[in-house]
Amino acid sequence: RVGKKYRIKEIEVLKRYLKECDEDTTTILEQIEVLNKELLLLNHEYEVILNRIKELYEVDKPNK
Repeated sequence: RVGKKYRIKEIEVLKRYLKECDEDTTTILEQIEVLNKELLLLNHEYEVILNRIKELYEVDKPNK
């Protein structure tokens, strides 16, 4: 059986680790949000480029 003094000390250490985990989780979620915004922008640019390529191919297509 662990004495009260050591249990209190361990609880304090575990609370500090828990706070660090919460902070890391918040940081990672913020990074995910930034990456998601970047991905949306990239997808939009990709679509614009793809549509332009289609337009350019249409110019060379023979009329039917």
